[in-house]
Amino acid sequence: MTKYIYKGEEISHTRFITICQMAGIMGGRKKSHYQKLVEMAEQGNEKAADILGNLEVKKVFESINLDIEEVADFIEEQGLSFVCNDKMQVEASEGDFVKLIERFPQLDYVEL
Repeated sequence: MTKYIYKGEEISHTRFITICQMAGIMGGRKKSHYQKLVEMAEQGNEKAADILGNLEVKKVFESINLDIEEVADFIEEQGLSFVCNDKMQVEASEGDFVKLIERFPQLDYVEL
């Protein structure tokens, strides 16, 4: 889970996205709003740099109780495809992620 602290106040993910969108910063399938924010700040976008300067992002890892063999069996039985890229990020089609989250909702928004 990710916590966003903007100007000293904890805000929701939805509020973070709204702040980005109001500044013309749009994430999407290829890059998250945060990745786009950082990219635009690095390119000299003043609005993006201002938001980034007032933003603190904290990753909160929660322990989940889940049988990894049960998850692996489900992935195999359903013919889902997940791969780990060179940045150690899990990649899959949106449909495969949706099926996995529907079966194991505790994985939703867990940093893998």
